Amino acid sequence: MKQRQQSRGRANRRKAVIFDFDGTIADSFVYVLNFLKAEAGNMQTYSIAEQKTLRQMSMKRLALHIGVPVWRLPLVYFKGRRVMRAHMEHVQPFAGMPQVIAELHAAGYQLFIASANSGKNIRHLLKGQGLDHYFKAIRGGSGYTGKASFIRQMLIRYRLSKDLTWYVGDETSDVVAASAAGVRCLAVTWGFADPKSLKEMEPEGLASKPADIVRIVDDSWKK
Repeated sequence: MKQRQQSRGRANRRKAVIFDFDGTIADSFVYVLNFLKAEAGNMQTYSIAEQKTLRQMSMKRLALHIGVPVWRLPLVYFKGRRVMRAHMEHVQPFAGMPQVIAELHAAGYQLFIASANSGKNIRHLLKGQGLDHYFKAIRGGSGYTGKASFIRQMLIRYRLSKDLTWYVGDETSDVVAASAAGVRCLAVTWGFADPKSLKEMEPEGLASKPADIVRIVDDSWKK
């Protein structure tokens, strides 16, 4: 019995990384932009330079900028997740992210996903990319403000230590969620947020390219 308890104690100290999905693992910007334009009846064509600026907006800010009324946001988010499944073949992971996921898994990290997107959409992309087996659990459909709750549930369900768990996300709301859940936060600059705004949130780590994730997470244990 004592040996079993010691074994459980060691398991509780395993390092973990919980990922956001859209804007962190998956480059879903084009789908999101086109979907929001359709929902807002926006027929405008955006240049490459304009799209670069739009990429730095949070999903909420982007939706409002495109012309979606604020009162329709909850319904639009729900509909967007539901219809996205038919377009998942056109959504790809960011270059370098499959390698990061494989490397973290090989190094012994437990990997999870907590996202506002639906679990079905997430699993569809991961399976198509041969990445699904790397993740211990996936929680989707958190809504606009529910990621902190999902993170807390994972901490309890999988007996994760807060000080050994990172949440990796691309929006300022992800930094807030990680802080609320009491885990370490690593923000990435290639998703739906202005890098300057992310930096001002003072996350524990800030990645400008996928390879930075592995370096930042590994280096944190050496300090």
